[in-house]
Amino acid sequence: MNNKNIKDPVVYWLAVFASLVHIVLNYFAIIPENWAAATHFALFGSIGALLFFKKPWVQFIVSLGIIASAIYLVFAEDALYERGQSFLYTDFFFSTLAIVLALTLMFKAIGWFIPTLIMFFLTYITVWGQYVPGVFHFPGLSWETMLFRSYFGTEGMFGTIAQLSWTFVFMFVLFGAFLQVSGAGDYLLKVASKLASRFRGGSGLVSVLASGLMGSVSGSAIANTAATGVITIPSMKKVGYSPEFAGGVEAAASTGGQLMPPVMGAGAFIMASYTQLPYLTIVTAALLPALLYYLTVGFFVRAYAIRRNIDLPNKSGTELPKEKDKVKNGWRHLVSIGILVTLLIVGFTPLYAVGMAIVSIILLSWISERPMKLKEINDALSEGSKGMVVTAILLITIGLMVNAITTTGLGSTFSLMAIKWAGGSLLILILLIAVASLILGAGLPVTASYIIVATLLAPVLSDLISLQITTEIINSGSIAASKDFIDMLLPAFTDGTLSLSESILASSSEVRTMLYDMVLSPEIIASSLLSAHLVIFWLSQDSNVTPPVCLVAYTAAGIAKGNHTKTAFCAWKLAKGLYIVPLLMAYTGLVMGDTEARIFAFIFSVIGLFCIIAAWEGVVMKVVNRTHRLMLGIMGIVLLWPLDSLEIKVVLALLFTIYLSVSIFKFRHEPVSNELV
Repeated sequence: MNNKNIKDPVVYWLAVFASLVHIVLNYFAIIPENWAAATHFALFGSIGALLFFKKPWVQFIVSLGIIASAIYLVFAEDALYERGQSFLYTDFFFSTLAIVLALTLMFKAIGWFIPTLIMFFLTYITVWGQYVPGVFHFPGLSWETMLFRSYFGTEGMFGTIAQLSWTFVFMFVLFGAFLQVSGAGDYLLKVASKLASRFRGGSGLVSVLASGLMGSVSGSAIANTAATGVITIPSMKKVGYSPEFAGGVEAAASTGGQLMPPVMGAGAFIMASYTQLPYLTIVTAALLPALLYYLTVGFFVRAYAIRRNIDLPNKSGTELPKEKDKVKNGWRHLVSIGILVTLLIVGFTPLYAVGMAIVSIILLSWISERPMKLKEINDALSEGSKGMVVTAILLITIGLMVNAITTTGLGSTFSLMAIKWAGGSLLILILLIAVASLILGAGLPVTASYIIVATLLAPVLSDLISLQITTEIINSGSIAASKDFIDMLLPAFTDGTLSLSESILASSSEVRTMLYDMVLSPEIIASSLLSAHLVIFWLSQDSNVTPPVCLVAYTAAGIAKGNHTKTAFCAWKLAKGLYIVPLLMAYTGLVMGDTEARIFAFIFSVIGLFCIIAAWEGVVMKVVNRTHRLMLGIMGIVLLWPLDSLEIKVVLALLFTIYLSVSIFKFRHEPVSNELV
């Protein structure tokens, strides 16, 4: 990206205009959704042309082409349907132009992988799919049909995913921009510093807390790293953390920003579209797993500080009066976030809630020492649009791929193959999804990776989760009254030919659906689907911190001035929650249970993760011996294991509480010079 262009007044005012147009589209105008999506493409495509190209004549031609292709859709759509969807030469030209320019912008924004992958799918539909033998054979569509579905269709580049982009995603990005311009970023860093300063590993915990607080509204891992890392990484290095570990902490913590409600990148809104579940249901279910992730990173940071005897806690409680005032007077930032959350809980739509939250930021600033005047409001409008450019182009272009997958039926084919490869094993399927997410994430942003993997594998993962729950319920005898009906549906199970799970898997999809509807409540079925999407969404984040391609870790390494490879592996270790928590979501009540089950699952998971990390690092209140590490490791595994017996986990949790209490008591009565928390 040409950094000079970012400060260009043309870019600035075009970005302000784009934000104003989107506010009108979301709250005042009533036009067809694909027309609004075309406007979205015209505005952000034009900003992208100014940002991604250096030569003015190239910027002009690309912008003109993007705007013309968007305007053509608006004026040509009705005429096209009146003549029976028969293409004219102009239809061919402008639909092809829109696709080519969208792919060109995507190439300039993030590289060759996505444009190449999309061309692979588009040519599969029209050219070479008919020559592929076996299950992937596709008879083919004409270029006219492909262009119609891609350009005019409801599932193409101006379809469902683009609609999410110009509505929910943009408005929440704009909300984050208003928070940043109003000073919320500095305030959240100060709050994190104040909260963490009294604990061992405080500088590292500031990074974890700050990235969690910032990520909950920004939803961008790289932006999170850049915004908070320039402050937290030097602070960590100053007290003794190695550059690689400091960068790894920031990368792992910033990755969690896309997991933390209310924004979750674009994931929460795309998930709501796929699952047809309310946005509030999704972010509520995502909260406890996100907290688990951040606790995991925090446990690693604390263990590192204790093992190396660095980053002692600030027990004095001293703080400059000016800094105290800044923390106390920043309450308005929390009020704006609180208004957003409250309106969502009450039942208002996300668009209404975020709109009122943005208005509250402006109004509350007028009674503070930092009022937002017209310049600051324009700055926020501009930053919101500029921060949305890559995401907007990505979601528009990725619609082409999703359309190709649904048109060809590749999603169903791939799901059937995944069932066969996994052999009906939920664990193996999750491992396959992790590998697929990592491979795709090497060249795709996490949002695109999630969309593709969810399109292909979310149905089969949801099916296997429902299968697991159904099998447990039937084996427990909880539905004995329906036994005759089950025997009729599953004759292979009745005569002993196959096990219950094998018999269910061998049945048709219609029989499985009938069985699930009979055994499972609608809430459990919905939770299974949501759990499947959350598992995939979490695993799609691993490319941020997993070598060899881990842009977030490399960004943090650049700020820390550390070895890129070592930083990446540190981030990979610290982000182990990305792999453990999805298993908990699939096998326990962390997402699928009622309120009581979720709370118990969360408590046991916190203790279990602490025990495993303590065993891994050899640290509780101080360094412990191998016997203690073995005991803690076994205790942690059992607490995380999906046991049917709640009593065993309760007993282990009580034993751990006693063990930790004794450790704290002994530690505080030992003659040491550095009291720890």
